[in-house]
Amino acid sequence: MLVVLIVALYLASKAADSVLEPVRRLTQRLTGLSPKQRGVRIEAEFGDSDISQIAAAVDSYLERIDHFVDRERSFTAAASHELRTPLSVMIGAVDIIEADCPQPATQRAVTRIRRACSEMLAFIEAALFLSREEDRTIYEGGPCTVSNVAEQLVADLKGDIDAAGIELSTHVDTALTVQAPESLVKIMLSNLLRNAIEHSHHGRIDINSDGHSLEIGDTGSGIAEADLPRIFDRSYTTKPGGTGLGLNLVKRICDRYGWTIDITSKAGAGTTVKLTF
Repeated sequence: MLVVLIVALYLASKAADSVLEPVRRLTQRLTGLSPKQRGVRIEAEFGDSDISQIAAAVDSYLERIDHFVDRERSFTAAASHELRTPLSVMIGAVDIIEADCPQPATQRAVTRIRRACSEMLAFIEAALFLSREEDRTIYEGGPCTVSNVAEQLVADLKGDIDAAGIELSTHVDTALTVQAPESLVKIMLSNLLRNAIEHSHHGRIDINSDGHSLEIGDTGSGIAEADLPRIFDRSYTTKPGGTGLGLNLVKRICDRYGWTIDITSKAGAGTTVKLTF
């Protein structure tokens, strides 16, 4: 009986291995698939096993993913062209108006329109950049001098800074450059600086950098400790009417380029944001 039991266990083990072998092969095949691979089908590899139906279902899912990716690629390619073209027309028209109408009131309006067009273009490029595969960019940008972007933003937002009664100090190292499109750097710093302005009425903002990092510190209302772990979450906001997209967009750009962003804050004691490139 002992011999029979041993033989039975041996045969059962062999039978289990025979049954599970196709499952193991399927697991290994699926584990080896890359998200960047398109047109992959696996049913033919398992046509001689009982899991061919599972492989066929996987193929059906992969086909749907391929169609989805094709639609996304078509959209981003069309959006890249169709959204930029009207903005280019608007910027050209603004240049003509500025040249033909030197009146101060008109010039102020033109400046606001140009700034809005620039911000729209930067947001479009950032959104399209982040919607594409990780190894692709909208265009090869850089080197971008961060100090130039910071100075331009401070000039553009001077009206908001003065209206909020904010004291501003800027010490940015001109040697700080990054290999990235200027529009992405601009949208990052714009979001961070606008947040500082919004929460620092009659306070102070300090912008400092060395050759590798940039800090934006304020003496504003700060961030509650309970909110800090979620500040980068998409759509998370504590501001009435806010969208929660700003810091999420900044974090995604940093992640794409391998930069780091650290935020230290205390409610009522201000916030410091440090970008390390």
